Amino acid sequence: MVFRWTEIARAFSGRHRSAFGSIEWSSIPWMGHEKTIKETLLDVATPVPGLLEKVDGLVEDSAEALAKILREMSSAREALFAWKKTLDSQLSNYDRNSTAEARSEPEYFMGFGMDVPHCILFFWAVLVDLLQAMNDLGARLPRNLAISISGTHLQDPGVYADYVVRCIRYFLRPEAGAAGSQSAILPIGIVFDYYAFDLQSASKLGSLMEILFDPSKSGPSGPLIGAFLLQIKGERDPKAIKAMTERFTKDEKYSRTKLHIPGNGD
Repeated sequence: MVFRWTEIARAFSGRHRSAFGSIEWSSIPWMGHEKTIKETLLDVATPVPGLLEKVDGLVEDSAEALAKILREMSSAREALFAWKKTLDSQLSNYDRNSTAEARSEPEYFMGFGMDVPHCILFFWAVLVDLLQAMNDLGARLPRNLAISISGTHLQDPGVYADYVVRCIRYFLRPEAGAAGSQSAILPIGIVFDYYAFDLQSASKLGSLMEILFDPSKSGPSGPLIGAFLLQIKGERDPKAIKAMTERFTKDEKYSRTKLHIPGNGD
């Protein structure tokens, strides 16, 4: 269901509970046929924006309240990794000649039609959001309690953010069509936020924007996505994004790209 995918993407963008988060929505429409790998991914990803909403709306900072949400997030993380394990198994049955080393590289997933690349990009982006939130919660709990709940104190969302950046060119090149660029907008936006607001990763934001604003790397849709992100994220006015906006509008190398979004006052 295309609408389900779009609505869940909107929930992630707004960090609020999805209307499709109920058990009924993940079961009744598919009673007559087997779910695809994309549909099972949406099943396990749908609870995540609701959990992000809980974190953003926390008014009680007690260890009990924090631990409750962290447990829910840990369950969501395990469900996501279980989905990935199923995908890996299916691909290994299909591609028996690949090596374990090749399968460990993010680019490996780009060679399987359209659904697998779209799903894995979304999967990585969901983990960026989820693990970052888990780290924030875990840091507010006693270390031993956080480890007992999530199995580790801190996990690196940057690994999955880097995977997204390494593979976005596959979605933005002209032959990927409109569906490719549209499916990349949410993952790129999530990684943009992570790089912009995580102090240890902020230096990578420039590299991401260089990819987007270079048509030889991202095709004609890359600069449009980059301009769009700088415009909507700039409303939060962090200094890094303000400087980035000036760089990509005033630098002669990128001067042909304008920060103008069609439809906004045209």
